[in-house]
Amino acid sequence: MSGRVYSLRLRQQFERIYPAPEWASGNAVKRRRNSASDDEEEFIQTDPLSVLFHSSTPLTQRPTTHLPDDILYIAAVVPIPRPNHNPLPRTLHFHPSHPLILIGSQDHTLRIHSIDGKQNSLATSLKLSRLRIESALFHPTKNLVYVTGLRRPGIMIWDLNSGAVRKIARSSNEEAMASGEWSNLRISPNGNVVGVLGATRWVCLLDAETGQYLGGCKVDGRIADFLFTHDGNRAIVVTVDGEVWEFDTTSLLVTNRWRDEGGVSLTKVALTPDNKFLAIGSTSGIVTIYDLNLESQAPVKTMYNLTTPITSLAFSLDGQILVMASSGKRDQLRAVHIPSLKVFPNWPTSKTPLGIIECIDIGNNGYLAVGRKKGVALWKIRD
Repeated sequence: MSGRVYSLRLRQQFERIYPAPEWASGNAVKRRRNSASDDEEEFIQTDPLSVLFHSSTPLTQRPTTHLPDDILYIAAVVPIPRPNHNPLPRTLHFHPSHPLILIGSQDHTLRIHSIDGKQNSLATSLKLSRLRIESALFHPTKNLVYVTGLRRPGIMIWDLNSGAVRKIARSSNEEAMASGEWSNLRISPNGNVVGVLGATRWVCLLDAETGQYLGGCKVDGRIADFLFTHDGNRAIVVTVDGEVWEFDTTSLLVTNRWRDEGGVSLTKVALTPDNKFLAIGSTSGIVTIYDLNLESQAPVKTMYNLTTPITSLAFSLDGQILVMASSGKRDQLRAVHIPSLKVFPNWPTSKTPLGIIECIDIGNNGYLAVGRKKGVALWKIRD
């Protein structure tokens, strides 16, 4: 018989012995190109993502237990698979209710991986060829991803169900948005309001659905960072010269203004889910922690463990751990036990492979993700 017939019969025999697996059936891969968009994008959707979104079970929920202050039980797991060209991760965000992580990379690409600690396979990706990704966040209640880029006014919204990408355009009618970049993207806990840094000294609030300008707050001095409280009623803004501003997101009135005792040149701010502890980082590596339930504005703890500028701050979702990191030099990361306000002495060690840290995030599934030049590493925090 001819070689072609022989090859066909071998294939038929193999398929009879080894039938096609379930995961290989159906529409496994969908590619979509939208030439009408201002930004060229490539969309790849796989079944694991749609299966997760169709489930209402909070797959990443963890029981709340009290962690000891003398040892952090943490173990390295399989890292996030790296693309062939190994782009530098710029931003990380765990999904609030599903085992997914969003990675915005230097190659203008957003990638979403399904987190299981064993394979952490790629679920879907989107390339925005003209956008240098600066911030990327999952929407807290909808299957959407919000993205902003360096020197590119506007917000890109990626619909994970359909793959469509649309843009909230720049508003030139408002003083707050007339100039400057849209950076430091934040989304209110209820998902109704998006906050960005607009023109100099302005924090601007936009409707998350339509992009309509809702109002803003103008402060004295250059803004370093800001966040929404977890009830969504307030926003906290820190300026480079050391001031902390609090304003009501409904009335847009400043409700409090005070100075951080950690010094000037502030860089980052983070807040526990119960709105109790506020952590503020600075260029000197100092992190001050405040108890917002106290009337006094004096810090309850000042951390001197890092010596280079604080570039990442993140609280665990149970509020028991603060992770602080710096990209100023190698291996600059520490974990703080919040109930005792002590640094965990056992981790990281001198042998922990951290490198230069670009970004971090802590998920509700107990995973700690650390983005560095060699990709995104994962650790599992154990009770």
